[in-house]
Amino acid sequence: MELLSVVWLFLSIILCETKKFSSIIPEDEAEKILANSDDDLNLLFTGDPQYHFPCTLINSQCKKKSEACRRKNGLDFDHHKQRRDGLQPSEIQELEHECIRLESEFSNEVQRKSIFDLNRKMANKPKALIINGDLTNFGHIYQLNKFKEQWLTLPIPILAGLGNHDYENNVDDCVANQCANTMLYWFVRQYAKTNNLSLDYKKSNEHIWKTTYAGSFAYSTNICNDNETTCVHSIQLNNRPDYAASISSASQWHVHGSFQWLTRDLESISNRSWPVLINLHHLSQNASLRLKSTLEHWMGREENKDILRKVMVLYAHFHENHVVQMKCVGGVTIPYIFVGSVPNNRYTNIKFNTNGAEIFLLQSNANSTTSIMQRIDFQWKPC
Repeated sequence: MELLSVVWLFLSIILCETKKFSSIIPEDEAEKILANSDDDLNLLFTGDPQYHFPCTLINSQCKKKSEACRRKNGLDFDHHKQRRDGLQPSEIQELEHECIRLESEFSNEVQRKSIFDLNRKMANKPKALIINGDLTNFGHIYQLNKFKEQWLTLPIPILAGLGNHDYENNVDDCVANQCANTMLYWFVRQYAKTNNLSLDYKKSNEHIWKTTYAGSFAYSTNICNDNETTCVHSIQLNNRPDYAASISSASQWHVHGSFQWLTRDLESISNRSWPVLINLHHLSQNASLRLKSTLEHWMGREENKDILRKVMVLYAHFHENHVVQMKCVGGVTIPYIFVGSVPNNRYTNIKFNTNGAEIFLLQSNANSTTSIMQRIDFQWKPC
Protein backbone atom coordinates (compact mmCIF):
# COMPACT_ATOMS: atom_id res chain seq x y z
CA MET A 1 0.00 0.00 0.00
CA GLU A 2 2.82 2.35 0.81
CA LEU A 3 4.33 1.81 -2.66
CA LEU A 4 0.95 2.45 -4.28
CA SER A 5 0.57 5.67 -2.33
CA VAL A 6 3.98 6.86 -3.47
CA VAL A 7 3.08 6.08 -7.10
CA TRP A 8 -0.19 8.00 -6.82
CA LEU A 9 1.61 10.95 -5.23
CA PHE A 10 4.16 10.96 -8.02
CA LEU A 11 1.43 10.85 -10.70
CA SER A 12 -0.47 13.63 -8.96
CA ILE A 13 2.59 15.88 -9.02
CA ILE A 14 3.10 15.20 -12.73
CA LEU A 15 -0.58 15.90 -13.50
CA CYS A 16 -0.49 19.06 -11.43
CA GLU A 17 2.60 20.37 -13.24
CA THR A 18 1.09 19.44 -16.63
CA LYS A 19 -2.09 21.33 -15.78
CA LYS A 20 -0.02 24.29 -14.62
CA PHE A 21 1.67 24.66 -18.02
CA SER A 22 -1.07 23.20 -20.26
CA SER A 23 -2.58 26.56 -21.29
CA ILE A 24 0.82 27.94 -22.38
CA ILE A 25 2.37 26.19 -25.36
CA PRO A 26 4.89 24.81 -26.13
CA GLU A 27 5.40 23.50 -22.61
CA ASP A 28 9.21 23.69 -22.61
CA GLU A 29 8.96 27.41 -23.37
CA ALA A 30 6.17 27.74 -20.80
CA GLU A 31 8.60 26.66 -18.12
CA LYS A 32 10.92 29.50 -19.15
CA ILE A 33 8.29 32.22 -19.15
CA LEU A 34 6.97 31.06 -15.75
CA ALA A 35 10.40 30.48 -14.19
CA ASN A 36 10.54 32.54 -11.03
CA SER A 37 13.44 34.67 -9.85
CA ASP A 38 13.11 37.45 -7.31
CA ASP A 39 15.61 39.48 -9.33
CA ASP A 40 13.47 39.47 -12.51
CA LEU A 41 11.16 42.29 -13.56
CA ASN A 42 8.23 41.19 -15.75
CA LEU A 43 6.42 43.67 -18.00
CA LEU A 44 3.67 43.11 -20.58
CA PHE A 45 3.13 45.15 -23.76
CA THR A 46 0.42 45.38 -26.41
CA GLY A 47 -1.35 47.95 -28.56
CA ASP A 48 -4.63 48.83 -30.21
CA PRO A 49 -7.57 47.61 -28.12
CA GLN A 50 -9.26 50.07 -30.51
CA TYR A 51 -12.96 49.68 -29.73
CA HIS A 52 -14.41 49.01 -32.33
CA PHE A 53 -12.08 47.96 -35.14
CA PRO A 54 -12.11 44.72 -37.16
CA CYS A 55 -9.57 41.95 -36.66
CA THR A 56 -6.63 41.61 -39.00
CA LEU A 57 -7.32 39.51 -42.09
CA ILE A 58 -4.81 36.93 -40.84
CA ASN A 59 -6.60 36.46 -37.48
CA SER A 60 -8.50 33.37 -38.60
CA GLN A 61 -10.03 32.59 -35.19
CA CYS A 62 -11.63 36.04 -35.11
CA LYS A 63 -12.79 35.96 -38.74
CA LYS A 64 -14.44 32.62 -38.05
CA LYS A 65 -16.33 34.22 -35.16
CA SER A 66 -17.84 36.86 -37.46
CA GLU A 67 -18.57 34.53 -40.39
CA ALA A 68 -22.27 34.04 -39.62
CA CYS A 69 -22.76 37.78 -39.04
CA ARG A 70 -21.08 38.67 -42.34
CA ARG A 71 -23.14 36.10 -44.22
CA LYS A 72 -26.39 37.35 -42.64
CA ASN A 73 -25.58 40.99 -43.42
CA GLY A 74 -24.26 40.34 -46.94
CA LEU A 75 -20.70 41.51 -46.21
CA ASP A 76 -17.43 40.42 -47.76
CA PHE A 77 -14.40 39.24 -45.73
CA ASP A 78 -13.39 42.86 -45.10
CA HIS A 79 -16.87 43.95 -43.90
CA HIS A 80 -17.99 45.75 -47.04
CA LYS A 81 -21.67 45.47 -48.01
CA GLN A 82 -21.77 43.68 -51.35
CA ARG A 83 -25.28 44.66 -52.51
CA ARG A 84 -26.33 48.18 -51.58
CA ASP A 85 -29.48 48.69 -53.66
CA GLY A 86 -32.37 50.24 -51.76
CA LEU A 87 -30.33 50.95 -48.60
CA GLN A 88 -29.50 54.29 -47.03
CA PRO A 89 -25.83 54.98 -46.11
CA SER A 90 -26.74 54.82 -42.40
CA GLU A 91 -28.34 51.38 -42.89
CA ILE A 92 -25.27 50.08 -44.73
CA GLN A 93 -23.02 51.45 -42.00
CA GLU A 94 -25.04 49.73 -39.27
CA LEU A 95 -24.91 46.36 -41.06
CA GLU A 96 -21.13 46.67 -41.46
CA HIS A 97 -20.52 47.91 -37.92
CA GLU A 98 -22.57 45.13 -36.34
CA CYS A 99 -20.01 42.55 -37.47
CA ILE A 100 -17.04 44.84 -36.79
CA ARG A 101 -18.23 45.31 -33.19
CA LEU A 102 -18.53 41.53 -32.84
CA GLU A 103 -14.93 41.03 -33.99
CA SER A 104 -13.59 43.80 -31.76
CA GLU A 105 -15.36 42.48 -28.67
CA PHE A 106 -14.13 38.96 -29.45
CA SER A 107 -10.46 39.87 -30.03
CA ASN A 108 -10.38 42.04 -26.89
CA GLU A 109 -11.92 39.25 -24.80
CA VAL A 110 -9.44 36.65 -26.08
CA GLN A 111 -6.50 38.96 -25.40
CA ARG A 112 -7.66 39.91 -21.90
CA LYS A 113 -8.26 36.28 -20.92
CA SER A 114 -4.78 35.30 -22.08
CA ILE A 115 -3.14 38.15 -20.16
CA PHE A 116 -5.24 37.40 -17.07
CA ASP A 117 -4.29 33.70 -17.22
CA LEU A 118 -0.58 34.44 -17.69
CA ASN A 119 -0.65 36.86 -14.78
CA ARG A 120 -2.40 34.24 -12.61
CA LYS A 121 0.22 31.59 -13.38
CA MET A 122 3.28 33.79 -12.84
CA ALA A 123 4.72 33.66 -9.34
CA ASN A 124 6.64 36.84 -10.17
CA LYS A 125 3.69 38.95 -11.34
CA PRO A 126 4.04 41.55 -14.14
CA LYS A 127 4.49 45.00 -12.62
CA ALA A 128 2.65 46.70 -15.48
CA LEU A 129 0.83 46.19 -18.75
CA ILE A 130 1.91 48.93 -21.17
CA ILE A 131 -0.68 49.65 -23.90
CA ASN A 132 0.87 51.65 -26.72
CA GLY A 133 -2.03 53.61 -28.15
CA ASP A 134 -5.34 53.38 -29.98
CA LEU A 135 -7.46 52.61 -26.95
CA THR A 136 -10.49 53.47 -29.08
CA ASN A 137 -11.27 53.59 -32.78
CA PHE A 138 -12.84 57.04 -32.79
CA GLY A 139 -12.83 58.44 -29.27
CA HIS A 140 -16.57 58.08 -28.73
CA ILE A 141 -17.55 58.00 -25.07
CA TYR A 142 -19.08 54.51 -25.35
CA GLN A 143 -15.80 53.23 -26.85
CA LEU A 144 -13.78 54.79 -24.03
CA ASN A 145 -16.17 53.27 -21.50
CA LYS A 146 -15.64 49.85 -23.07
CA PHE A 147 -11.89 50.24 -22.69
CA LYS A 148 -12.18 51.34 -19.07
CA GLU A 149 -14.63 48.57 -18.14
CA GLN A 150 -12.76 45.75 -19.84
CA TRP A 151 -9.08 46.68 -19.51
CA LEU A 152 -8.69 48.91 -16.48
CA THR A 153 -10.33 46.21 -14.36
CA LEU A 154 -7.50 43.73 -14.98
CA PRO A 155 -5.48 42.93 -11.82
CA ILE A 156 -2.36 44.51 -13.37
CA PRO A 157 -1.35 48.19 -13.31
CA ILE A 158 -2.05 49.68 -16.76
CA LEU A 159 0.34 52.24 -18.26
CA ALA A 160 -1.46 53.51 -21.36
CA GLY A 161 -0.67 55.94 -24.15
CA LEU A 162 -2.88 57.55 -26.76
CA GLY A 163 -2.74 56.74 -30.48
CA ASN A 164 -3.77 58.43 -33.72
CA HIS A 165 -7.28 56.96 -33.52
CA ASP A 166 -7.76 58.47 -30.07
CA TYR A 167 -7.30 62.08 -31.19
CA GLU A 168 -5.33 62.82 -34.39
CA ASN A 169 -7.81 61.14 -36.76
CA ASN A 170 -10.75 62.89 -35.10
CA VAL A 171 -9.66 66.52 -35.58
CA ASP A 172 -12.37 68.45 -37.48
CA ASP A 173 -14.27 65.21 -37.99
CA CYS A 174 -16.33 64.49 -34.88
CA VAL A 175 -18.88 67.26 -34.09
CA ALA A 176 -17.15 70.16 -32.31
CA ASN A 177 -14.08 67.93 -31.91
CA GLN A 178 -15.80 66.22 -29.00
CA CYS A 179 -14.24 62.81 -29.73
CA ALA A 180 -10.66 64.13 -29.49
CA ASN A 181 -11.68 66.24 -26.50
CA THR A 182 -13.19 63.19 -24.75
CA MET A 183 -9.96 61.20 -24.99
CA LEU A 184 -7.56 64.02 -24.15
CA TYR A 185 -9.66 65.25 -21.21
CA TRP A 186 -9.98 61.73 -19.77
CA PHE A 187 -6.25 61.06 -20.24
CA VAL A 188 -5.11 64.32 -18.64
CA ARG A 189 -7.75 64.99 -16.00
CA GLN A 190 -8.74 61.47 -14.92
CA TYR A 191 -6.39 58.68 -15.98
CA ALA A 192 -3.12 60.53 -15.20
CA LYS A 193 -4.40 61.76 -11.82
CA THR A 194 -5.68 58.32 -10.80
CA ASN A 195 -2.31 56.76 -11.64
CA ASN A 196 -0.22 59.62 -10.22
CA LEU A 197 1.44 60.32 -13.57
CA SER A 198 3.05 63.68 -14.27
CA LEU A 199 2.24 64.56 -17.89
CA ASP A 200 4.08 67.10 -20.02
CA TYR A 201 1.60 70.00 -20.28
CA LYS A 202 0.67 73.40 -18.91
CA LYS A 203 -2.84 74.53 -18.10
CA SER A 204 -4.11 78.09 -18.50
CA ASN A 205 -7.34 80.05 -18.81
CA GLU A 206 -6.88 82.29 -21.81
CA HIS A 207 -10.63 82.70 -21.98
CA ILE A 208 -13.07 82.69 -19.09
CA TRP A 209 -15.21 80.04 -20.73
CA LYS A 210 -12.46 77.69 -21.95
CA THR A 211 -9.41 76.01 -20.39
CA THR A 212 -6.28 75.62 -22.53
CA TYR A 213 -3.94 72.63 -22.23
CA ALA A 214 -0.59 72.86 -24.03
CA GLY A 215 2.07 70.12 -24.20
CA SER A 216 2.96 66.73 -25.61
CA PHE A 217 1.17 64.90 -22.75
CA ALA A 218 4.12 62.48 -22.61
CA TYR A 219 5.15 61.00 -19.28
CA SER A 220 7.73 58.75 -17.67
CA THR A 221 7.84 56.52 -14.61
CA ASN A 222 10.26 54.14 -12.91
CA ILE A 223 9.20 50.51 -12.54
CA CYS A 224 11.01 48.10 -10.20
CA ASN A 225 10.61 44.53 -8.99
CA ASP A 226 9.65 43.92 -5.36
CA ASN A 227 13.17 43.96 -3.97
CA GLU A 228 14.22 46.83 -6.29
CA THR A 229 17.19 44.90 -7.70
CA THR A 230 15.93 45.36 -11.27
CA CYS A 231 14.34 48.60 -12.48
CA VAL A 232 13.55 50.31 -15.77
CA HIS A 233 12.76 53.89 -16.70
CA SER A 234 9.63 53.75 -18.88
CA ILE A 235 8.74 56.65 -21.20
CA GLN A 236 5.40 57.07 -22.98
CA LEU A 237 5.41 59.42 -26.02
CA ASN A 238 1.83 58.68 -27.13
CA ASN A 239 0.83 58.92 -30.80
CA ARG A 240 3.93 60.17 -32.66
CA PRO A 241 6.75 62.21 -31.11
CA ASP A 242 6.58 64.65 -34.05
CA TYR A 243 2.80 65.15 -34.00
CA ALA A 244 1.51 68.68 -33.34
CA ALA A 245 -1.98 70.15 -33.67
CA SER A 246 -4.39 72.73 -32.29
CA ILE A 247 -7.77 71.26 -31.33
CA SER A 248 -10.63 73.52 -30.28
CA SER A 249 -13.53 71.97 -28.42
CA ALA A 250 -15.02 72.31 -24.93
CA SER A 251 -11.35 72.75 -24.00
CA GLN A 252 -8.52 74.11 -26.13
CA TRP A 253 -5.71 71.63 -26.84
CA HIS A 254 -2.33 72.67 -28.20
CA VAL A 255 -0.58 69.35 -28.87
CA HIS A 256 3.21 69.70 -29.12
CA GLY A 257 5.81 67.26 -30.38
CA SER A 258 7.58 65.41 -27.57
CA PHE A 259 11.24 65.44 -28.67
CA GLN A 260 12.26 68.41 -26.52
CA TRP A 261 10.55 66.88 -23.49
CA LEU A 262 12.20 63.52 -24.29
CA THR A 263 15.67 65.10 -24.29
CA ARG A 264 15.05 66.69 -20.89
CA ASP A 265 13.65 63.46 -19.47
CA LEU A 266 16.58 61.36 -20.69
CA GLU A 267 19.04 63.81 -19.16
CA SER A 268 17.18 63.68 -15.83
CA ILE A 269 17.52 59.91 -15.32
CA SER A 270 19.55 59.50 -12.15
CA ASN A 271 20.43 55.79 -12.38
CA ARG A 272 22.50 55.31 -15.53
CA SER A 273 22.46 51.49 -15.34
CA TRP A 274 18.69 51.16 -15.75
CA PRO A 275 17.22 50.18 -19.14
CA VAL A 276 15.23 53.00 -20.75
CA LEU A 277 12.00 51.98 -22.52
CA ILE A 278 10.80 54.36 -25.25
CA ASN A 279 7.09 53.62 -25.76
CA LEU A 280 4.97 55.20 -28.47
CA HIS A 281 2.20 54.32 -30.89
CA HIS A 282 3.37 55.06 -34.44
CA LEU A 283 7.07 55.10 -35.26
CA SER A 284 6.92 56.73 -38.70
CA GLN A 285 10.04 56.96 -40.86
CA ASN A 286 10.63 60.63 -40.06
CA ALA A 287 10.01 60.09 -36.35
CA SER A 288 12.34 57.09 -36.37
CA LEU A 289 15.20 59.10 -37.86
CA ARG A 290 14.76 61.93 -35.37
CA LEU A 291 14.42 59.51 -32.44
CA LYS A 292 17.69 57.83 -33.46
CA SER A 293 19.39 61.22 -33.61
CA THR A 294 17.99 62.22 -30.20
CA LEU A 295 19.17 58.98 -28.61
CA GLU A 296 22.62 59.20 -30.19
CA HIS A 297 23.07 62.76 -28.96
CA TRP A 298 22.10 61.70 -25.42
CA MET A 299 24.21 58.54 -25.46
CA GLY A 300 27.21 60.56 -26.66
CA ARG A 301 27.10 63.06 -23.79
CA GLU A 302 30.22 63.31 -21.67
CA GLU A 303 28.64 61.57 -18.65
CA ASN A 304 27.65 58.59 -20.83
CA LYS A 305 30.92 58.01 -22.68
CA ASP A 306 32.28 55.40 -20.28
CA ILE A 307 29.07 53.42 -19.81
CA LEU A 308 26.72 51.44 -22.01
CA ARG A 309 23.26 53.03 -22.02
CA LYS A 310 20.50 50.43 -22.37
CA VAL A 311 17.51 51.36 -24.53
CA MET A 312 14.46 49.59 -25.99
CA VAL A 313 12.01 51.14 -28.46
CA LEU A 314 8.48 49.65 -28.30
CA TYR A 315 5.59 50.57 -30.58
CA ALA A 316 2.40 49.37 -32.31
CA HIS A 317 0.07 50.91 -34.98
CA PHE A 318 0.53 48.32 -37.75
CA HIS A 319 -1.75 45.57 -36.46
CA GLU A 320 -0.21 42.65 -38.37
CA ASN A 321 3.33 43.31 -37.14
CA HIS A 322 4.89 41.49 -34.20
CA VAL A 323 8.65 41.36 -34.57
CA VAL A 324 11.94 42.34 -32.94
CA GLN A 325 14.52 44.22 -35.02
CA MET A 326 18.05 44.91 -33.74
CA LYS A 327 19.53 48.28 -34.63
CA CYS A 328 22.84 49.99 -33.87
CA VAL A 329 22.20 53.30 -32.11
CA GLY A 330 24.95 55.33 -30.48
CA GLY A 331 27.32 52.38 -30.63
CA VAL A 332 24.92 50.03 -28.81
CA THR A 333 22.69 47.26 -30.19
CA ILE A 334 19.12 47.99 -29.12
CA PRO A 335 15.85 46.17 -29.91
CA TYR A 336 13.02 47.88 -31.77
CA ILE A 337 9.90 45.88 -30.92
CA PHE A 338 6.49 45.84 -32.58
CA VAL A 339 4.71 44.80 -29.39
CA GLY A 340 1.67 43.22 -31.08
CA SER A 341 -1.98 44.26 -31.29
CA VAL A 342 -5.38 43.22 -30.02
CA PRO A 343 -6.90 42.88 -33.55
CA ASN A 344 -4.15 40.35 -34.30
CA ASN A 345 -4.34 38.79 -30.80
CA ARG A 346 -0.65 39.31 -30.15
CA TYR A 347 1.27 40.77 -27.20
CA THR A 348 4.74 40.72 -25.63
CA ASN A 349 6.21 39.75 -22.27
CA ILE A 350 9.69 41.00 -21.39
CA LYS A 351 11.54 39.57 -18.41
CA PHE A 352 14.31 41.98 -17.41
CA ASN A 353 17.19 40.64 -15.35
CA THR A 354 20.59 41.84 -14.18
CA ASN A 355 22.25 40.68 -17.42
CA GLY A 356 19.70 41.65 -20.06
CA ALA A 357 16.20 40.54 -20.98
CA GLU A 358 14.17 37.61 -22.24
CA ILE A 359 11.65 38.70 -24.86
CA PHE A 360 8.58 36.50 -25.44
CA LEU A 361 6.30 37.17 -28.42
CA LEU A 362 2.89 35.72 -27.49
CA GLN A 363 -0.34 34.86 -29.27
CA SER A 364 -3.65 34.65 -27.42
CA ASN A 365 -5.97 31.91 -28.66
CA ALA A 366 -9.74 31.45 -28.59
CA ASN A 367 -9.36 27.98 -27.01
CA SER A 368 -7.94 29.59 -23.82
CA THR A 369 -4.33 28.77 -24.65
CA THR A 370 -1.42 31.14 -25.13
CA SER A 371 1.21 30.33 -27.76
CA ILE A 372 4.82 31.43 -27.36
CA MET A 373 5.66 32.33 -30.96
CA GLN A 374 9.27 33.37 -30.31
CA ARG A 375 11.67 33.73 -27.40
CA ILE A 376 14.76 35.95 -27.66
CA ASP A 377 17.59 36.08 -25.14
CA PHE A 378 18.90 39.62 -25.38
CA GLN A 379 21.87 41.50 -23.98
CA TRP A 380 22.91 45.08 -24.71
CA LYS A 381 26.29 45.05 -26.43
CA PRO A 382 28.51 47.48 -28.32
CA CYS A 383 28.02 47.44 -32.09
